[in-house]
Amino acid sequence: MNERARLLLDHLSDVHAETWTVLSSLRPEDLEMELYVEGETGWRVMDAVAHLADAERGLLGQIRRLVAGQPTLPDNFDLNRWNRGAVRKRAGQSLQALLDELRSGHEDAIAFLATVAESDFDRVGRHASGEMLTTEGYFRRMGDHRRTHVADISRALAKARGKDH
Repeated sequence: MNERARLLLDHLSDVHAETWTVLSSLRPEDLEMELYVEGETGWRVMDAVAHLADAERGLLGQIRRLVAGQPTLPDNFDLNRWNRGAVRKRAGQSLQALLDELRSGHEDAIAFLATVAESDFDRVGRHASGEMLTTEGYFRRMGDHRRTHVADISRALAKARGKDH
């Protein structure tokens, strides 16, 4: 494994370990807690976990296409529409199923990372946000994205649990 891959492996492994502590400790009553509000709709903690399970698989798909020299996304890709659909699609899944999907997605990302050639880390493709990212940037974004959402979950849990006492 080249040095860039090793640094990315460390990043993804650190983020996984740090966030897994929070995700694996979620209680049934935590899952219905409101996390994000947007107009008349919003996401609960469970929706954010579903989003993470989908997003990491989606990011890995984009990385695979980028490394293969293919477009990362269709031209008409709508991130908000995709996210709403992905959360809706997973609405009936249990927390354990979502955590299993998240864990296997992490393992798949680590396995693929080990196969990426040094020269492929500088390939550039369009991320779902519209931003142009290198392969390396995609792997970093995968970890950073999870860290951000889990930090939001942690803050919401701390606030709610503080009110309980």
